[in-house]
Amino acid sequence: MDIKNQVFIVTGGASGLGAASARMIVENGGKVVLADLQIEAGEKLAAELGGKFVKCDVTSEADGNAVVAAAQSLGTVVGLINCAGVAPAVKTVGKDGPHPLEVFQRVVRRPGGSSGLRFFESGCGRPDTAHGARFVAQRYSRHDDRARYF
Repeated sequence: MDIKNQVFIVTGGASGLGAASARMIVENGGKVVLADLQIEAGEKLAAELGGKFVKCDVTSEADGNAVVAAAQSLGTVVGLINCAGVAPAVKTVGKDGPHPLEVFQRVVRRPGGSSGLRFFESGCGRPDTAHGARFVAQRYSRHDDRARYF
């Protein structure tokens, strides 16, 4: 895929694998919108890369729509890199019984599920076959009991 002049959304883009992915995209001539809860780090990296930052809770539909709108302002959105993690700091079953159902529901509604892809689909429209297919990258770590998306 030719990355040059293409627009990508990177969730969890303020640090870690998300930041590394954003840097790689920009180094290859692409444009990025970083979506993260880490405001200071996200704004600093976006300024460094010449991209945009949007404070985003990836489980929020309104935040997801704001990210897509910011990305569309840069051009046609062709890629989504899901690196945001929603990992509760609770045991599945503790001495007082199972964790609250709300904790489980928040993790299930993470960006790697249908909500993140739905935002992406709404921002991209149809694949541009002349320039390659749309690109979505996400990695689920089966070895991490906190069920993070990287």
